Amino acid sequence: MVYITNHNADLIIENIDISKLNLEGSLFKNRNLFIFSKREVKRLLAYKSFMANSKDLVGVYKKIEMPTDKYEYLTYYNKPAYHSKADCSLLNSAFITYKIPEKIRQKGEESCKIFRLWFKKNRELLQEDEKTFYALLKSKFGVDELEKQSLENSGIQVFTDLTLEQIEQQLDKLINEANDYFFNSNHKPVLSLFLRRLYLANPTSIIPKEEIEKAGIKMTDVEIKKILAEFRDKYKNPITRLLKYYYRTKYNPELKYNENILEQLGFVPCKECCSKRQL
Repeated sequence: MVYITNHNADLIIENIDISKLNLEGSLFKNRNLFIFSKREVKRLLAYKSFMANSKDLVGVYKKIEMPTDKYEYLTYYNKPAYHSKADCSLLNSAFITYKIPEKIRQKGEESCKIFRLWFKKNRELLQEDEKTFYALLKSKFGVDELEKQSLENSGIQVFTDLTLEQIEQQLDKLINEANDYFFNSNHKPVLSLFLRRLYLANPTSIIPKEEIEKAGIKMTDVEIKKILAEFRDKYKNPITRLLKYYYRTKYNPELKYNENILEQLGFVPCKECCSKRQL
């Protein structure tokens, strides 16, 4: 068995063809989680099933495709990796890269590729003698500095701080609070319309005026978005995260999987901690 990060576990679920799913069952203790749409319920049930037994979903996985290289960063996205050791540095460390300067990007893909190769050859110099590195950078490309980007790794998060019973108690409490807010607040008319479309809270989303007028709601788009964003941030997103936490803790707290299934999905062995001969 091997390990993957929380982010990559989520990525697998995002790449499942949910039209082929026929999963049944409750999300949590037969609670009526009406705040989720049918599509969201399917995604969460898929996540639950993947945590319990990844083989159950073979046939509905889509191979993870790499995004188009926009030559924005010096390090292009690597294929997702699995790890043979839970303490592998690449599994737990932050991802650090640099932005390709706009001056280079404007010259096109070939210039970006040349810049990447140059950086790869001189990366150690940046760590050992930063002053000399930037002098070379200036003389060769006319660039004064590089913008550093650091993204925290999601890690495997072996949950030991909360027991399963404590997680259940938190979920029950949060679900009860969400239900109470929905049924008893002055915002029920708005939430009744858009509870399963909380994406409308996004700044670029358009509130359907016909539905608002038909429901007799006299609020501005800004006021409606504020209500939706509040419910999303205070209840729906925390419940979603806690459900995933619950499934991982109950079924697969260390995110261990069969490497053969992961390779079918486009994963590769970690170059740091494993190889075919070690697995």
